[in-house]
Amino acid sequence: MAEPTHTVRNSLMDKSGLLPSIGVASARSAWHRLGVVGSAMFSDKLDRRRKIHRWALVVAATLLAAGIAVIAIIAVEAFDMLAAAEADRGPVILGAAIAFAGLLVLCLFAYAAVRVYARVTTR
Repeated sequence: MAEPTHTVRNSLMDKSGLLPSIGVASARSAWHRLGVVGSAMFSDKLDRRRKIHRWALVVAATLLAAGIAVIAIIAVEAFDMLAAAEADRGPVILGAAIAFAGLLVLCLFAYAAVRVYARVTTR
């Protein structure tokens, strides 16, 4: 079987040629190969900034997921103890809400720390 010619359809397909690629990076490289987009629009500096942003989001999201899991485990254990003692659940709910608010602040701090660290080390 002959190799297909280089067309827009072929350049936007994934490596196997079965599924169209919808990723930003693959579409960007497809437009570069066709000569439609100049290199100034997608510079290395912009790509580096985008990758740093994604990495910071991954760190913050991982911290958020782990924190929610820990808060949930502790809240369930506290509710079990309170159910046995037939005590008021309000303080536990308030404590979980305060812990969640603190976790959100910690996630924002982690996001900012990754961005600052990347900015300082790349200069």
